[in-house]
Amino acid sequence: MLSFNQSSRYFTAGLWGRFSVLFFSLIVLAACQPPAEGVDVARAQPLLVSSGTIAIEVEITSQGNFATYSDQVRFNKFMREYFNRGRGTLVAETTTIGDSEELTRDRAERIYAFLRTKGLKQNQLTVMAGTAGSLGDRGVLLYYAANNVELPECGDWSDLYEFNPDNTPRKNFGCSVQRNLGLIVSDPGDLIHARPMTNRPAIRSDAVVDGYKHGEATASEKSAAQGDGLGGE
Repeated sequence: MLSFNQSSRYFTAGLWGRFSVLFFSLIVLAACQPPAEGVDVARAQPLLVSSGTIAIEVEITSQGNFATYSDQVRFNKFMREYFNRGRGTLVAETTTIGDSEELTRDRAERIYAFLRTKGLKQNQLTVMAGTAGSLGDRGVLLYYAANNVELPECGDWSDLYEFNPDNTPRKNFGCSVQRNLGLIVSDPGDLIHARPMTNRPAIRSDAVVDGYKHGEATASEKSAAQGDGLGGE
């Protein structure tokens, strides 16, 4: 009877020891677990994309020159932004020239021709004659639809970083990555739906790569008009 009690006591002590090891092991494993499902950077630090209109007013002479250097600088920046993130057509509105419909229409045609020289295709441009209001005879209103992105604000250090038993991500986790992504993307609309790639022929590039594989020259052949580049006949 005495030996039975002793063995029971030893058995109980050993069992509690095993349970203690298992209990503390579960605590350690729980602390090392990743955050709960659904907690990710894209949801915690969202990039909010909205659509809007980008517009400028410039003065362009009948000879196709800008009235001021400032107008030229703003126009060049405006066009770069359009080619990067413009959605749809670029619209140009001109003013009326006195009471003459012919002069107003001629003015719009000149602006159309001027904008085509800046790299705009026919389906990328719409010119509206005499609808720009009181901008002056040389005034032109330009605008297009574009996407904007609202960036997350980083720098929230209000959390207590020295105690985190749940192993949950902090308020700043992933903020810099999301913010930098929003800053470098050329068209914020790509964050919602990427634009398709342009259909460029790969015939020339395939020929060059194949030539490299076989050790062949890949330079284009010179025409007779190009000569040898040495200034001779």
